[in-house]
Amino acid sequence: MTDKLESLKSELKKRYNTESNVYYDDVFELTDHILNRITEWIKTGQIESNIEAKIYMSSLDNQLTYLNNCLEELDREFVE
Repeated sequence: MTDKLESLKSELKKRYNTESNVYYDDVFELTDHILNRITEWIKTGQIESNIEAKIYMSSLDNQLTYLNNCLEELDREFVE
């Protein structure tokens, strides 16, 4: 998943010829942090019965939904 997000960031930078964008910078930062935490819990075997992991998974779902909405709006603006 991290590779896909990095690829997406790269493509957005190419499309808009910019290093940052108000639409998605925060989403990528939060998503990167969430994925790093979840990866650590998986590596250390602490993912099961971990309430924090459940909260992080819920947050990841919310961030990805928000990112999808941002991308749809960016596509609409790009076409106009």
